[in-house]
Amino acid sequence: MREVAITGIGVVGPHGVGLDGALDGRFVFSAWPEAASPPHAESLIASVGDYPRTRYFNERALRLMDKPMMLASFAAGSALEDAGYSDGEAPEDCATLLGTARSEQTSVHKFSLPLLQGRPERINPAEFPLVARNIACGQMAIRFGLRGPSSVLASGPLASLQAVARAAGLIRSGRAKVALAGGVEALSRFALRFCRDYYGDAALAGRPAFFGERGGGLIPSEGACMLLLEDAEHAAARGARVYARLGGWHAGRLGRGDAVQSLLDGWRRAADTEPALLLPGAGGAGRDHERLETRALRRWLAERAGQSCKLLAARALGGEGESWSGALQVALAAASLASRRASATPDVAADADPALAQAAAGGALPDDAAALVLGNDAAGAFCALGLRR
Repeated sequence: MREVAITGIGVVGPHGVGLDGALDGRFVFSAWPEAASPPHAESLIASVGDYPRTRYFNERALRLMDKPMMLASFAAGSALEDAGYSDGEAPEDCATLLGTARSEQTSVHKFSLPLLQGRPERINPAEFPLVARNIACGQMAIRFGLRGPSSVLASGPLASLQAVARAAGLIRSGRAKVALAGGVEALSRFALRFCRDYYGDAALAGRPAFFGERGGGLIPSEGACMLLLEDAEHAAARGARVYARLGGWHAGRLGRGDAVQSLLDGWRRAADTEPALLLPGAGGAGRDHERLETRALRRWLAERAGQSCKLLAARALGGEGESWSGALQVALAAASLASRRASATPDVAADADPALAQAAAGGALPDDAAALVLGNDAAGAFCALGLRR
């Protein structure tokens, strides 16, 4: 079976472009807009600021795109560029897979608003294509000349992890030599109103708090992260830099009985070797599935007393970004393995276990380190993706 290498990373998020700001913990949070009815006076969001939108598109093209299309396409171009592909020289038969939870919400609202207001004559047919979830993938394929299979996964917060796994499967089976995979989410006044109702007021107060039982700290976030995956032999033949290699993958739903043990068993099945770095998927503390993950992490470390293990929580850095945060977890894992260093996770909850707090402080990784990217959601689904140097 073919090995899969990560050779390109493209990111645009609240911290800016690329991974430097994320690895330094420089995510910038801003106040929840008054127009979107903040649930609390201290509620925050993590929104994308200025970035070079015209690097890959002219102004005319940008006027025909919505925010998710812009973010995802920019991240895709950045990943291709980072992997050594110049503009106009896209790899042959490159598959494109994108994960999202609800990136099309804003365009659906904008298109249907005249109808909701009783003024159907004001509906703009030119805006209709933007309501389709697969429009961003199509835009990437057109702009960068990608001729392989294309698909959008919309299975919730775990969608981008599943997109990466599916892309790796295409390469392992020989159906593609190269694949772009990742996730995107976008914020708007409509999306924030949805987040307020979906997460509940109690979960949206204050700053992120991770690795603990107390609630609060979820910050709605937007951004895009795309990864370029290649057949390892194909990457070696063209002299590409390799961040990391993808190993095992496991996904499923929690079984009856001991939910913590069920989650741990899933993590173990995805691990090729004992990971020195864990990247959990929860964005704050307090919701049931996040408490479950915290308990599983405690048991994982307790079973490995004396073994060094680091924890890096991407969503505690960048807010609750749904699918884009999942792709960011993989990017941070790959970059950490390449640099042999894990960044610290900020805002560790005061009631966290000392071992968790110490592991979240970051630090050096061994030369042969492996990483395990983790995710679980409120519906009982979980997934884990293994990476190694």
